[in-house]
Order: sequence, then structure tokens, then C-alpha cells
Amino acid sequence: MHEQANRIYFMDSMRSILIMLGVVLHSSNIFNTRQGWAIYSNETTVIANYIGQAIHVFRMPAFFVVAGFFCVFTLQKYKPKKFLAVRMKRIIIPLVVTALTLNSLQAIILVLTGFREIDIGEYLLDGGWVSHLWFLNNLIIYFLVAAVLATLFSKYHGVIGKLRPNQSLSLPLIVVMGMMPIVSVVILGLNKIGFPLYSGILGVFSTFSTLIYLPYFVFGCVLAVNSNLLHKFSTINPILILAAIISSVMIMKNASFDSEIIHKSVLSYFEYLIVWLSISLCFYVFYRFFNAPSEKWRFLSDASYTVYLFHHVLVIGIGFLLIQLEIPPLLNMFALILITSMITLFIHKHVILKSSFARLLFNGK
Repeated sequence: MHEQANRIYFMDSMRSILIMLGVVLHSSNIFNTRQGWAIYSNETTVIANYIGQAIHVFRMPAFFVVAGFFCVFTLQKYKPKKFLAVRMKRIIIPLVVTALTLNSLQAIILVLTGFREIDIGEYLLDGGWVSHLWFLNNLIIYFLVAAVLATLFSKYHGVIGKLRPNQSLSLPLIVVMGMMPIVSVVILGLNKIGFPLYSGILGVFSTFSTLIYLPYFVFGCVLAVNSNLLHKFSTINPILILAAIISSVMIMKNASFDSEIIHKSVLSYFEYLIVWLSISLCFYVFYRFFNAPSEKWRFLSDASYTVYLFHHVLVIGIGFLLIQLEIPPLLNMFALILITSMITLFIHKHVILKSSFARLLFNGK
């Protein structure tokens, strides 16, 4: 039990950083050369492209792995009904409040600055209000399914708590890593056989997003009940991981097949293999260097939800002001990251933590 607790320290730290990396990602979007985000600067830097691409590879997949782990961890403590009540309160209240307030303010800023024309009807009915909160909709679905499964198998939550590594399916890590990208390739292939993979409900729930991130969430659930696999995944040799990533990139650049389907399948396989390798590297870093109790990390973990909810509108608002200044784009980007991070952490410490009502609205606590 002590070993499990130690692992939670690094997992909690990793979750907070993955969430707060949204500040870096969205700030870099303003200054990358594609100029296709909500707002963008005329002064760009290719470094912003590299930063955004690197973060995009592992950030949300790793987050959903961690979310799956904590989903099962919570089911070990609560029965399905209590689990659902706790999780839905934590998600739905901040989702609705942020959509009505911060995201509406964000939409107004985009209209006033001329970056977007917004039709109120489409904004409400096509999910424009969701914006950066899309991942919460995925979690709602995953948690609902987890609760239903736990209810159908009434002893599910008890069984999870009693599982031990020698009772769990044990496969070599290399086999697991090699199999997981296949799942993602199969999901992509569903569209070829007529499955409405790119459909959605009112722009709120995306079939593609729900399915493509599901393997990561399920894998996190498996890690929660298989400590052997968790240990292997978190302590894999980082040099081997980096070598595998480089090899995968080289294969993708040089792969050539006559069949378009085979060509796309191979490229997709190695693209997702890089994602899984990057997740493992992320686990290694946090397990190796951040696997101890810390008041600083505890605060950041607690503040990460606030940072994420508030950062998007701030990145857009402050970013618009900064791009009016004659500042080198790289310096501008880092200034935006620093200012946004400081403001959001200040909001959490001096507003959210000081008011039980604000904590309920924006943290669901």
C-alpha cells in the first residue's frame, strides 16, 4: 500500500503539469507560422511550431491515461453511485459555469478584435461554447460508462481493490506497447467501413474524440490494477524510448507502399507508437524525479483545474494586447505564458481558495 501511495505522488504531479501545459500550448499557437488559431500574430517563429507539436504528441493522451488510473482508484474507495456523484459534480458544474462566463467573454473578445464572426444560434447549438473544455465531455462519457459497468457487476469496485499483480494479465511491455497503436489504427479504420466516426451531438460530444482517446483512458484503468505493468511502464529505459521514437520518425519519413491503405495504416501505426512511447517517457520523468510528497506540487495539483479553466480567455485577451507591441515573437510568447500562469495561480490562491462558493463553481468542490 505504501508503494501505491508513492506512485500517486508522481501521478498527481504529472496530471497537474499536463493540464497546465495548456497555457504553453495555446500561447504557442498564437505565434506559430500556421496562423490558424483563435487569434494569431503577424510576427511568428517556427520555434512555436516545434513547441506546440511536441506538447501535442503526449499531453492529452497522457492526461487520459492518468484520468483512467484515478477513475479506478476512486472506484476502489466509493461505490458506483457515490463515485458518479463526486465525479459529475467535479466536472459538470465547472463546465457549465465556465462555458456561460469565461467562454462567453472569450467569444465577445474574439468578435470585438475582429478575429471571428459568431452567430449566437450556431454558437449555442454547434458547441462553440465548449472551446477548450472538450476533454471534460469525454470524461463525462468515460465516467458514466465506468459507473454503469461497476453497477452491472455489483462487486466490481470490491474486486478492483483486491486485485494483485499476480492476478492480473501479464504481458511483456514491448508487446503491450506494440499492440496499443493497432487499436488506434483500427478506430481510424472504422470510417472506411461506414461507421460515422466524424459525427457528433450538437458540437458537444465528438465521436472521434471519444473513441480516439478511449484506449488511453482504458490503459490507465489497467495500470491501476496491474502494479507490475505500471512499474515497467514508468521505469522503462529512456534511452531506448528515445531511440525508438527516432527510429519511428525515420520509418515514417522513408516508408513507401504501393497500396494507399497500407501506406496510411503504417504511417498511422508509427504515429501512434510515437505517442505511446512519449507517454511512457513522460511517466518515467515524473516517476524518477517527482515521486515524493511536496507542498509545492500539492498546490499546483490543486490549482491546475483553475489554471486550465481561466487560462484560455486570458491567453486570447492578453495575447491580443501583446501582439500589438513590437516585441520579438519568441519573447512575446514566453511573456504571455508567464503572465497568464501568474494570473491564474493568483486567482486560485486568492479567489478560489478564499471562497467556498467560487470553489464550488470553478472546482466542483
